[in-house]
Amino acid sequence: MSTEPAEGDAQMPRPGNNPAIVVGVDGSDNGLRALDWALEEAAAHRCPVRLVYAYVPSAHRQGERVHGASPRMIAMYEEGREVFAAARAHLAGHRHADLVVGTALYEGPPAQVLIEMVSRARMCVVGRRGRGGLSSLLPGSTSMSLAVHARMPVVVVPPRGGQPADANGAGEANGAGGTAGPRVVVGVDLPAAGETAVEFAFEEALARGLPLLAVAAWDLAEPYAYNPAAVAEAVAEHQARTTRSLTQTLAPWREKYAEVPVTTLVEQSRPVTALVGHSGPADLLVLGGRAHPRSQVVAGSTTRAVLRRASCPVAVVHSPELPQASRNPA
Repeated sequence: MSTEPAEGDAQMPRPGNNPAIVVGVDGSDNGLRALDWALEEAAAHRCPVRLVYAYVPSAHRQGERVHGASPRMIAMYEEGREVFAAARAHLAGHRHADLVVGTALYEGPPAQVLIEMVSRARMCVVGRRGRGGLSSLLPGSTSMSLAVHARMPVVVVPPRGGQPADANGAGEANGAGGTAGPRVVVGVDLPAAGETAVEFAFEEALARGLPLLAVAAWDLAEPYAYNPAAVAEAVAEHQARTTRSLTQTLAPWREKYAEVPVTTLVEQSRPVTALVGHSGPADLLVLGGRAHPRSQVVAGSTTRAVLRRASCPVAVVHSPELPQASRNPA
């Protein structure tokens, strides 16, 4: 079903204005927590916030006429008013409430609505759990569909008191600032690191006045398992090569964002284990990747596993759709 605007101004700011942060709200506690996160993000970057609710009609209303004041349309407006009223009540007295510049009520699948809305937005922010309290990270769900298919950055905010992460990292941190305390963490997928995600992580750390932890995880293939000498040699080789690659990848961004304290961490571990393990004390975990067509089902990805288990907000930042030469951060 195509999405149809029904309330509010759904237009993103005109070119020259600071792009808005779009927040998907649904009346849930987790949705309101996502709104709180978006307001703090908007304050750090001095940009507006727009609230979007996507109404999905119940099965018995799917075939009703869409013109005129049909029961289906009345139900959509009533539900939208209820969701936005809850958001306004939550915003009462909030120090950044004035950054909310509009609401928009649409009919259609939430993921489809938001993917189309964020095409000109700064980012999209959603909660990890919906009104029913069930995880929204199942295949085809709103959070997962956005994280996999949206071209703009998507931030998934876990519920309050979310699953704690295992903070025991196997690697050794290098650089100023150590690995403890509030920080921004970026997972660097080497050798083809997503520069868009790396730059996003540096910008977030700068805006928040926090150090950045860059994590690169690697693991050995199974054939080494029964040859201890080969394992030791391979471990040393992989560790050294990954460390060099990570250093080279970060070098131009460290020069551009010289104010950001950077720690690098190369560890022999599965990427999901490493990233979730370091997400516990983090303010934000940034993942890279490439957006997939909406018709393509992506199963078993690192992104899905991290989103399901991370205890801090996770930003999924896709590289440009078409291959490009490495950008010069100068």
